[in-house]
Amino acid sequence: MNSSRKTAGVTLVLTVLMVMFLLSAIVIVTSQLALSARRSAADQESINQAQYVAESGIARSQARLNLISDLLSSDLTIPANTLSSTVLTDVLNLCGLSAVPATLTNNILCSDTSATGNVLASVSPGSSQLSLFTDFLTDTNFANRGYPVSGTSAESQFWAENFAGKALNDSAGSGTFATNVGLKLKQVKMLGPDTYQMLFTLPDVSSTSTATDSSKRSVKVAAVNTTYTLNINRGSFA
Repeated sequence: MNSSRKTAGVTLVLTVLMVMFLLSAIVIVTSQLALSARRSAADQESINQAQYVAESGIARSQARLNLISDLLSSDLTIPANTLSSTVLTDVLNLCGLSAVPATLTNNILCSDTSATGNVLASVSPGSSQLSLFTDFLTDTNFANRGYPVSGTSAESQFWAENFAGKALNDSAGSGTFATNVGLKLKQVKMLGPDTYQMLFTLPDVSSTSTATDSSKRSVKVAAVNTTYTLNINRGSFA
C-alpha cells in the first residue's frame, strides 16, 4: 500500500514537472514568435519608409524635368527686335566656339554623340555657354512656373546644375535621398539664318534613399522619350 502511494506521489511530481516544462517551453516559443513578429513589422516599416523616400526623390526629379521642359519648349522665345548677331553669338557660346566653322557637316555646329557625351558636361555657373538661356528666360518665367529665382546668377546656377546633371539631395519623411536629373546636350545645328536646332537626350532617373535606421532603397525609372529636340528661331517682325 505504501509502495503504491510512493509510486503515485513520484508519478504526480514527474507529471507536474513535465507540465511546468511544457508550459515554460510554450511561453518561450510564444515570446520568441512575438519578438520575431515585432522585428518583422519594424523591418517592414523601415523598408516601406526607405521606399517612400526613394520614390519622393523620383517625384522630385520628374517635377524638375517638367519645369525644364516647360521653360525650354514654351517660355524660351527670342524677340523679333533681337539682332541676328546676338542670337548667333549666344549659340556659338553654347558650343564653345568663337566663329562659325568654315565647313559644316550636316549643318552641325557642335556635337558629342558618344554614349555618355554632353556638350555641357563641364559647364559651370556664370559660363557664357549658358547665355542663350539667361538672356531669353527671365525671373518672371521661373516664377510663373512656381520656381522663383532672383537674378541672372541664380538662373545660371539652375541651368548649370541641370545640364551638367548635378545630383539633387534632399529629405523626405524621416530619411534622405539622392537623385539625378538633367538633360544632356548632344548636338547643335545651324539650319539657316536665325534658325537653330538642339538635340538633347534624357537619361533614366534613379533615386537612392537612406532611412533613419540606415535602411536603403534604390528606385530607377526608365525615360519614355530618350531624345528631345528644341528649335530656336528669332521672332518674326510680322
